[in-house]
Amino acid sequence: MKENRFMRALPYAVLVCAFLLSVGMYALYGGHNLNSDLSSDIVFADLLNKEGKLITDNWYYSTELRIVSAVPFYQLGLLIFDSWHAARTLAVALMLALSAASMVFLGRQANMPLTGVYGAAALMLPVSYTSMFLFTYGGCYTVYIIMVCLILGLLAGLEQGRRSVRFVLLALIGFWGGLNGVRLLMICAAPLLLASVLEWYLSMRACRSIREAVRGEAAVYVWGTLVVCAAIFAGYFVNVCFISKQYEFMNFSAIENLGLQPREVLKQMQYVLEYFGLRTKGHIMSLGGLATLAALGLAALAAISVLRMILERRQMLGAQRLVLWFALMAVAVGIVLNMLTGMSMYTERNSVAYYLPGLLLLVLMMFFYIG
Repeated sequence: MKENRFMRALPYAVLVCAFLLSVGMYALYGGHNLNSDLSSDIVFADLLNKEGKLITDNWYYSTELRIVSAVPFYQLGLLIFDSWHAARTLAVALMLALSAASMVFLGRQANMPLTGVYGAAALMLPVSYTSMFLFTYGGCYTVYIIMVCLILGLLAGLEQGRRSVRFVLLALIGFWGGLNGVRLLMICAAPLLLASVLEWYLSMRACRSIREAVRGEAAVYVWGTLVVCAAIFAGYFVNVCFISKQYEFMNFSAIENLGLQPREVLKQMQYVLEYFGLRTKGHIMSLGGLATLAALGLAALAAISVLRMILERRQMLGAQRLVLWFALMAVAVGIVLNMLTGMSMYTERNSVAYYLPGLLLLVLMMFFYIG
């Protein structure tokens, strides 16, 4: 009995340790890790607190409005602490806790509970500068990752009942994300639509009638996807036609079609490996060298796991396949967009940011397969 209790508690103990380690490292050393993006978010949060608002016209919003961002967490931190570092530490702790909760929720809804717990523990660790900036500490995409996990979790659990409630929640989350601009369309709506249609098509081939295909589990995922995509488009419509006309920010008109270059494929692979710790310079037996070996090993293990899951997909549940298809589609769509678009004034194309949710979910599915 005691052994069973210990084994049930072990995954959550690992998750708590990973959370305390990540937050503790930022509390101790994060005060020295600040750039223009992070500092401007703190200044912006302070301005919003002084004005008593969540959005203001006394700010130039760069490439998008900050409706979906880490700024509200910074606002809360600044209301409690006078120190910007203490405020950011609290914000980091809250965002990591919510991201872990959303991954655990997704894991439970897709009938892979241990995967959600261990995956959340591993993915919140600050393994590279890119991961720290985009997810763990910088908060650039943390809120989006939370939203994607919640959306996938709600979709995966549609067969468990309370569909009307889930549809309403999907619509609310999608509309909120769409209000911020085009980003959720790229990193969630497009790959989710492709993933749900693929799952429906593969399931339809095994159906004996059209009625069975329309009412099956995979069809429910398509209906849920259409709800959330419609909500995202509705929010984006409000952003373009109403909100964006009241505030100043740089739009995406400077984005160009730069054409496909073969070397960009390898460049995107390098970005992926760098997120998980790859170092392009340094001795192989140094800490950076060991991190490089770990990144290469993780990439190989993830690739083998994904290939095996594709071949053995009939042994997986529909919800699990949906997460797998979404992760693959999100990475594929993001890489293609990165390779084809950009600004000619910059020599580097976009990094893993636009397919980060898919990338993290691929690792999550790797944990599911090897578990």
